[in-house]
Amino acid sequence: MVSFRELEEDASVSESSQDNATATEHTEEGESHHLDTDSCPDCSGALRVVDGDVCCEECGRLIEGGSSLEYNPEYAEPDGEIQPKDARETTTKSRHDDGLTTVIGQSTNVVPSHKQARLTRLRKHHRKAQLDSEDTALASAHGEVNRLISALDLPSNYREQAGQLLRDCESRGFLPNYGIDTIAAVVVYATIRLNRLPRTLVEVASEAQVSLDQVRRAYRAVVEDTELPIPPRRPREFIPPLTSKLDVEHSVEHRAIEIADAAFDVGYSSGKDPEVMAATCLLLAAREDTAGTHIPVVELAEATSTTGRGILKRVEEIHESDVFEPAAQ
Repeated sequence: MVSFRELEEDASVSESSQDNATATEHTEEGESHHLDTDSCPDCSGALRVVDGDVCCEECGRLIEGGSSLEYNPEYAEPDGEIQPKDARETTTKSRHDDGLTTVIGQSTNVVPSHKQARLTRLRKHHRKAQLDSEDTALASAHGEVNRLISALDLPSNYREQAGQLLRDCESRGFLPNYGIDTIAAVVVYATIRLNRLPRTLVEVASEAQVSLDQVRRAYRAVVEDTELPIPPRRPREFIPPLTSKLDVEHSVEHRAIEIADAAFDVGYSSGKDPEVMAATCLLLAAREDTAGTHIPVVELAEATSTTGRGILKRVEEIHESDVFEPAAQ
């Protein structure tokens, strides 16, 4: 004897099978309708087949197909390693707007000659419309920072670090207090110090065309306020650039580094110009070289932007101290 619950289950199964059959019929009718029609149901435009997909030439609607559509980024395989071809940073700290605003390109090849003047004016007004009164100073500072990094031939990835530091200075009110050019020089020099590059404040200030004393004061204020972890400068960092400029032998360079490390370990180079100390160690190493390497003091002074008297004074001080130990012959 069949129970009432079994009858209900049989009825529900039959209803679901009927619904599935009806849906299949509607689907088949729809497919046959799309296949039979010669125009787009939206705009009545002509249809065409592209890579097995039927689409409208006017509005681009996909009528049938879609199996060949790819929603993932393109991939390339350089050196056997799969990497996304379109993977790139969407924002950058080297611009005041994080690089999210649109830019009108400089190419005029597709613009008629009689419309190029209009395009130039449009590009000018477009740049002005992107800036408000608060962003003008920050945008100018970013431009000066990028210019200094290019002029000093620094790595391009320093732009991000310098841009973030510039934003910190702007939020703390350093831009109106010290000026755009001064803070830009400070930011670039702080980035150099954080990455331990053998570049001096004199080089940065000279390229920025601002007073050295003003940059020095602003640098001290920024470092103290932001608490930047500036590492101490070591004389050995300046020896390789000096040897490259003066074309010195590698053996003399290695001995100069040994003297510089000994002076740094005992604290003798603390508080002294590391570039002058590097020139002093290089001169000492050249004097004890058995091959007779001679480095004129005048050339050392020109390479380090100092005076020969200052270098000779450091040489005498090292000779009188316990730092200098002549190498075994």
